[in-house]
Amino acid sequence: MQKQMVTDPVCGLEVDPREAPYTSTYQGHTYYFTDPDCKRMFDEDPEAYVGEQMPGVVGSSEGEGTRGGGSRRR
Repeated sequence: MQKQMVTDPVCGLEVDPREAPYTSTYQGHTYYFTDPDCKRMFDEDPEAYVGEQMPGVVGSSEGEGTRGGGSRRR
């Protein structure tokens, strides 16, 4: 069984959403992070990391699927 991976929107690393140690919800979407610094940076300014592609998204209130890719900003 292949793991469904998503991209941490801050550092750009792949993370398994079922095992992600840190998460945040923004505008109905759940984002997954590899470490507490990535989560903190996202929480401080989510708009800096959320674009049209919305990297790191798995599911939403609208039932959207996985999306990947995106850019890093530190």
